[in-house]
Amino acid sequence: MSRLKSLLKKTVTRDAISEKVHQPTENNLAARMKVIIEQHFPIENRYRELARLTSVGSDSWRQFQNGKQRPTMQMIEEFCQIFPEYTLWIVTGIEDKNLVQRCIGN
Repeated sequence: MSRLKSLLKKTVTRDAISEKVHQPTENNLAARMKVIIEQHFPIENRYRELARLTSVGSDSWRQFQNGKQRPTMQMIEEFCQIFPEYTLWIVTGIEDKNLVQRCIGN
């Protein structure tokens, strides 16, 4: 009986970890970036405009938006510079408007 309990405990733990690792699409950084892109950039000039505003090429933005690549650190950093009002939400998913963001060293 204890062997069965041990096996069940391992299965439950593995399932819990799997759920945390494989978060729903709308609950990750890339999905939040895509929401902002869809809301702020018209579809016909979307990738060209993103390339103009950043040092990332339009093909990379297109591949990201189509799910063929993950956002690079450069994409995330430059995207957050374009949309500083969404930075906390993009990176963490936290929507608390009362939080104050600070810079260390200034």
